[in-house]
Amino acid sequence: MGTVGLALVLLVVAARAGAATGPDASGYEASQDPLDGILHRLDRTFHIDETSGITLDVRYPLNPSETVRLSIVSQLLAYNELYKVRRTAVYRQDVVARADYLVDNFDSVLSNSAFDGMLGYSLLGAYEITHDERYFDKAATIVASNMQLYGFNITLNWGLMAAMGFAKYAALTGDSAVAQKAHDVIASLLYYQHRDGSFAHYCPSSTDIHYTGWMSMELITIAKCFDDPNIAPILAGTTQFLLGRVDSLGVTHYADACSTCVNGAKSYYSIATGCTQDYDTRGWINELGYTAMLFDQQKQPRYGDVMRFLRSLENNGTFPDKWDYMPPTSDPIYPWAVGDPSIIRMSVLFWSLACIYAERNADLPADDPRDSLPSYPVIAAKTPGVPTAAARICAEDACANGADFVYSESWLWSRASATRASLAPRIDRTAASGLTLALAPTNGRRAVEARFVLPQDADTRLAVFDVSGRRVRTLSLGRLAAGEHRLTWDGRDEAGRAAPSGVYLVRLESAGMVRVGKAIIAP
Repeated sequence: MGTVGLALVLLVVAARAGAATGPDASGYEASQDPLDGILHRLDRTFHIDETSGITLDVRYPLNPSETVRLSIVSQLLAYNELYKVRRTAVYRQDVVARADYLVDNFDSVLSNSAFDGMLGYSLLGAYEITHDERYFDKAATIVASNMQLYGFNITLNWGLMAAMGFAKYAALTGDSAVAQKAHDVIASLLYYQHRDGSFAHYCPSSTDIHYTGWMSMELITIAKCFDDPNIAPILAGTTQFLLGRVDSLGVTHYADACSTCVNGAKSYYSIATGCTQDYDTRGWINELGYTAMLFDQQKQPRYGDVMRFLRSLENNGTFPDKWDYMPPTSDPIYPWAVGDPSIIRMSVLFWSLACIYAERNADLPADDPRDSLPSYPVIAAKTPGVPTAAARICAEDACANGADFVYSESWLWSRASATRASLAPRIDRTAASGLTLALAPTNGRRAVEARFVLPQDADTRLAVFDVSGRRVRTLSLGRLAAGEHRLTWDGRDEAGRAAPSGVYLVRLESAGMVRVGKAIIAP
């Protein structure tokens, strides 16, 4: 970066730092907002864990369409947003890699329902950035298919997914019929919104906090494409409802004491309000992103409370599926609720936070001189005496040698990185890329085959942990030659007992490098 460019960087950073010394429009102290830091660490996690340019959740075999929508599609949506503000080569490649994956695997990731509208919306966003007509053509097929849907098949949250695709397509093409279809979907919500501003999930008579927040995010997204007179009043209602459910610590409450109610409580999640075919929708980590996005859009000070609570749940750039209300192992939702870290929830959260960031920084110059190739350091576990807003950063093998760097929340986007990032150790991704680990179910999905490639001869060990971090089984392999190897974990613990069904972490260690994958033992 030249002297003039760096000077401009410092001027922009200083201006933004000065603007951040007082409360923003919502009354929240911007200098205390963990948004930038969380976004940076999520971005870093996705890059470190990606394979062939994508980061896919291990639960893909359980439901490919759902898993891809919640992971790859959501990541693409996030990078589409970030590229609007920061047009870097890295973000463009993030867009291209994910859009290419979706196009190349198009038939297998389709649900052939209104849910595909979210996929279409993401591909249209990628088309805007790259002008690759393959992305537009695939999105157009989704729009054409969803145009044939009517009634309950295209309403509530899944209807809004279709409407996202309609709105974006109409904005790009000027197609009035497609635009009217989006307006019709939004108008149908007036029938479903309850007097308290809430919405249902599946059963129209039920009330659901999570899906009220999710539909709010969808409506905000649609509003970026075109104006609809019904969006603002609907969002005013959802805002008031959610403000009544989120306390000053940013924690969501899903029930109130009620002396006249069954079981002495009035509940605000679908399965407890009469929709018996639903699941427990409480405590999903991505819900906090929806709520934060709505409160920020509506200039509500409680945005800050939600973000502080979200920050307290972060573990070095990763989040679990749920922050509370874990289902029993017998519940069909169990495999989808125990991921920690959870790529699918982190991806949707990444999208919502990227939307907040892009909206706030829409006035940055398109040729922002802070654009540069980022590095993705690993944040070590928090140590006593280190403030919450700071952590120790180190490369995978650098901390042991005493190399470290104190990281502040605001460092992320001020890519006066030419000076600051040069102090931080960087991961040698080329050297580390030779160690790979892939996991696949076998033997009726009661066992797991680990396939791994070693870049050099080395002592190698494989270990299995449950989601709480307890070691279940250690497989000491000894010294192995460079190249490809396969090993099967039979699904049993050290004592030879069958491990309970659920999600497990498999850790491969060789030549000072570590790779971690996730495996599922089926019921």
